[in-house]
Amino acid sequence: MARIVSSLLPVFALASGLLFCVSDDAQKHYGTVKLGENLIVNPSFEEDNDGDNFPDGWNLPHELCTWDEVEKRSGKRSLRFTNTDSNVYRLITQVVPCKPKRRYYFAVWVKGKEINGKDQWDQGAGICLEWQDAKGNWLGGSYPECPEGTFDWRRVEGAALIPENAARVSVVLYLRRTNTGTAWFDDVEVREILPTPLQVFLPTYRGLWRIGMPISANVEVVRTDEERDATFRVRSQLEEEEGKPVWSKDITFPPRVSTRQFAPPINLLSKPTVYQWRFVLLSPKGKKVDEVSHPLRLTNQMPKVHVDEKLRLIVDGKPFFPLGLYLGPTEDEHLARIAEAGFNTILCYGYGVGKDPEGYMNRAQKHGLKVIYSVKDFYEGTQYFPKWFGKSGLELAKEYVLKFRHHPALLAWYINDELPPTFVPRLKAMYDLVSELDLDHPTFQVLYQIGELAYYFECTDIIGVDPYPVPSRPLTMVSDWTKSAREEMRHRKPVWVVPQIFAHSVYTNKPEEREPTLGEKRCMAYLALIHGANGLIFYSYFDLFRDVGGKRAENEVFERRWGEVRQIGRELSSLVSVLLEGKAISVKVEPTETPIHLLCLRRNGEIYVIAANPSDKEAEVVLSMPLKADVRSSSEALKAVWKGQKLHLTVAPKDGGFLQLGNLH
Repeated sequence: MARIVSSLLPVFALASGLLFCVSDDAQKHYGTVKLGENLIVNPSFEEDNDGDNFPDGWNLPHELCTWDEVEKRSGKRSLRFTNTDSNVYRLITQVVPCKPKRRYYFAVWVKGKEINGKDQWDQGAGICLEWQDAKGNWLGGSYPECPEGTFDWRRVEGAALIPENAARVSVVLYLRRTNTGTAWFDDVEVREILPTPLQVFLPTYRGLWRIGMPISANVEVVRTDEERDATFRVRSQLEEEEGKPVWSKDITFPPRVSTRQFAPPINLLSKPTVYQWRFVLLSPKGKKVDEVSHPLRLTNQMPKVHVDEKLRLIVDGKPFFPLGLYLGPTEDEHLARIAEAGFNTILCYGYGVGKDPEGYMNRAQKHGLKVIYSVKDFYEGTQYFPKWFGKSGLELAKEYVLKFRHHPALLAWYINDELPPTFVPRLKAMYDLVSELDLDHPTFQVLYQIGELAYYFECTDIIGVDPYPVPSRPLTMVSDWTKSAREEMRHRKPVWVVPQIFAHSVYTNKPEEREPTLGEKRCMAYLALIHGANGLIFYSYFDLFRDVGGKRAENEVFERRWGEVRQIGRELSSLVSVLLEGKAISVKVEPTETPIHLLCLRRNGEIYVIAANPSDKEAEVVLSMPLKADVRSSSEALKAVWKGQKLHLTVAPKDGGFLQLGNLH
């Protein structure tokens, strides 16, 4: 489950090919990225040119900070920060010359002694990057997880995309709010992440493509500021296995044009073949600047479960929309309840090496439920890694993939739950292993790191995001995250959304952090669908049994909550075939500025209008429809009246649903 700490960020491309790194520490801990120079003044706290006995370049609380020449990671000294009062919240900051719409890597080495706070979910010492607008208003930030308690020198790091409207960016070293203890800081870094100049995005599923289907590659050329007015060329060619080119085409990228498409002739896609699809970026003088290559395997035999060109999941040859729940208990009582409510998929949050996994899979099969099997904890050093087995994470993953890859209930492998980009090299190793051992089932991972999702493009088949806005964020967090994820995946990989059905108070012990209302739950689900979600996995069934601070909820509380979730499940299950087979149509909407989000789909002579109103006031729109029709509403949240050829639709505040327009006339 995500801590809601990352801001909503616009999308900036990351490389499709391999990158290299100029910082030894970043290369070791953050994977392969190319970084610019360190933008921090006095990063190791060594300099004191003004003689005030505090490090130059830093804004810090003098009464809490001092040099320490004993505890240091490099140089002669570190900066020691001690707080003994949980009501005191002071920061160590420095303004950094970061540019909008650029991506930055940031890091610090920190050592801690007895760092703890009042909130068990908000503890530790570390670093963050924050930004403000021109008027000094806080816009957001990027907040890596902070180590807590007593620990030796540890690197805390993150990445952030600076939004376009940011006028001031600051790096912050700190103890989380209400935390006391001592932290030592040393060797701070903020560096621009330099994108590779050539980026290629293919719609293939694990390099596979169905024979006879046209295919195109999205190719992007990323220019520096100095190259903005330069003309580049990209050469695309298909090569047979021995390297012999069978097709080649050059396309020019004139000044300020960054994206083009390449499509090979359809006749080259007509028989089983393995190609290497190569792309070469050429400078204005014809010199090779960069190169990217991808396999392209043409086949008539696609895997049992795979992603098609429409980003739908295909299971045994038929489209499948995952409508699911995260859960803990897997006994028959719970699985029967979930299946009866219209859900078709389950993801047991902790499974891995859990008790009797065969029984779990068999019970799911009995109740007609598909399983996303979790191997998310098979990474050494993570909190729930089962080290007592004496095996590596990859060894454990291999064991369970081989055990269940042929089980009829298996839908996908859950390989990551919110691990940061620092894990990308290990995630890629896990992805490669699972893909090699099981050709028939995709991998899935869920992230809250909006603005950083492109890092994961090459290590997953399906990406998920888990926006949990209630009660402190607008419901449009769901639509924003869904759109951002689709853009960061370049519309080349499915996006499954994890809507919130739990109360944050279960984890924070703060009663005011309430659960969503029925309307809010519905609204979030429909916002995700309207903005392109290819699946919904609600979080979480097991939290419906819990109250403030994680205590067991009264039975009537669970029954009320489940009644709402069941209502949503059955409502959405009636829409699944439309989501899978419907064709989006354009409809004139008045007024054009409205809080209502809309998606219109046509299927089998009927039109479906999916609507969500995330605002706190009832709203109305008028839709000019091609034909009049009988109207059926999915819930009391939507009311529709025909006035001539126009449909007047009213949507309740913070709610959503759909209209079914049948018997068009």
